[in-house]
Amino acid sequence: MLRKSGTQRRQPALWRRCRSLRQIKQVHARMVLRGFLSDPSALRELIFASSVGVRGGTAHARLVFDRIPHPDRFMYNTLIRGAAHSDAPRDAVSIYASMARHSGGCGGVMVWPDKRTFPFVLRACAAMGAGETGAQVHADIIKAGCESDAFVRNSSTCTLPAGT
Repeated sequence: MLRKSGTQRRQPALWRRCRSLRQIKQVHARMVLRGFLSDPSALRELIFASSVGVRGGTAHARLVFDRIPHPDRFMYNTLIRGAAHSDAPRDAVSIYASMARHSGGCGGVMVWPDKRTFPFVLRACAAMGAGETGAQVHADIIKAGCESDAFVRNSSTCTLPAGT
């Protein structure tokens, strides 16, 4: 699909054409060579392509993510989403816990979970059968004021044990 920008047409970003982790890594190498690793937009795209765009790329996305000095909410949410849908949903909860620690204001930029964060964390809790962790996340949802969001509410009903 071509995007239209003004009167010019341009090709989609290179990462959008990647169909394998090998291709993602090739794009990553190009980014390193061309100095795009300091561009937050390019990093967001690389993390998205790695964790959501190709199967088995979550570990690579995590390696990229761990080298970013101040990841933003989109980066966290994308990585949590990829991990929640992977064979290692525990990683999504771990990333969420890291996000919650960094939102505590220990220097740097504070990144708060939002209504896009919680459904994927709850999905991971359900996949792990971790009802107690899901209940803790639900308490965070209430603290964040996201309990009225339809997607969060639907995710909560699938995670919490009956009677809570």
